[in-house]
Amino acid sequence: MKTDTTKKRREEPRECGRGEQRAAEEGKAEQELQQKKKKTPHQLNTIKMRVCSRRALRTSFDLFLYATVAGCLIVTALGILTPPYTVVSCDDPTIRRSYERDTISVVVLLSIGLFLPFFVMTIIEWALPPSDLENNKSPLRLAVSQGWSYTSDLFVGGLFMYFLTDATKVAVGEPRPNFWETCRPNITLEQCHEKYIRVSWRDCSNPHQLSHSNLVDTMKSFPSGHAAVSVFSSIFMIVYIHQRLWRRWSLLAGPWLQLVWAVWTLICCQSRVWDNKHHWWDVLGGAFFGAFGAIVTLHYLSNWFDRSKNEDLSGRCGESSLERFTRQDDHLTSRSFARNSIKRLISNTSDTDSTMDQRSVPDTRELRDIHNAMP
Repeated sequence: MKTDTTKKRREEPRECGRGEQRAAEEGKAEQELQQKKKKTPHQLNTIKMRVCSRRALRTSFDLFLYATVAGCLIVTALGILTPPYTVVSCDDPTIRRSYERDTISVVVLLSIGLFLPFFVMTIIEWALPPSDLENNKSPLRLAVSQGWSYTSDLFVGGLFMYFLTDATKVAVGEPRPNFWETCRPNITLEQCHEKYIRVSWRDCSNPHQLSHSNLVDTMKSFPSGHAAVSVFSSIFMIVYIHQRLWRRWSLLAGPWLQLVWAVWTLICCQSRVWDNKHHWWDVLGGAFFGAFGAIVTLHYLSNWFDRSKNEDLSGRCGESSLERFTRQDDHLTSRSFARNSIKRLISNTSDTDSTMDQRSVPDTRELRDIHNAMP
């Protein structure tokens, strides 16, 4: 027993020495980390160049994608890319509706669906700024910047969503309810005796003297573009209002604005049936495209309007690009330091455990010898 006590007393100073050595190593590593965080003028210039190059590369790639999608939309909107044909029947009453003008034009649709949200979101961001806003930062400037950022998400998501909608229009090639009135296909009586007839835009007599793009548009009924855009914008704004206004400033302001957007969407969708532009299933299909596009945009672009996630991706309130990149660089350095510290701790712990295991073997043998020597 005296031998065990003596060995334990000898091991205590060694363990204390290892602890002091470990603390000294961690303190030295912490000092090295603090020195790394101090940026020299040369390092700051290097960071600026890296920030500018990353921003230029990202902007160029985004512009290429936007230009590609916008070019495809222009090609389909001008009637350059048209449905090859549509299938009609002379006895089909669903395509013999009268020709009516649009109750909600494309200009009104885009103004309310894509441009009005910018002003609404800017006003809300200005009225309800983030709680961690610094005193020297302008709330109006931050509100305009945040409103423009969300509007950019809305525009980008809507652009890709409408591209899918228009591509589906060209692929399906369904005649509109007023197809017979606007096209007046040159079909003989013998052809009408057939159950289904293939008709292209070249077979139309065009009694209303429509332009080429509008004439081709008579064969692009499914899905409804008005329904897709209105539902997309409505869901986007309803979620935004829920995140920003729900029970924060007024109990009725949020639900009232959400009701306004919902009513606008219902009127826009129903007007396509009133104006004999779409069938009811076209409107339902367009609403599905709009809802799908809104959910994807909210999840992958706007992060469901969570300000904490937006700060991690785009920087804190009023933070410049250089400050944001420097903070991210320091964060990565801190993570590297933490990983190295954990590795050193695990290595020291494993070495200590192996040493203790090696020492426990002779201690066990000595105890066994003492036990055997005892009468």
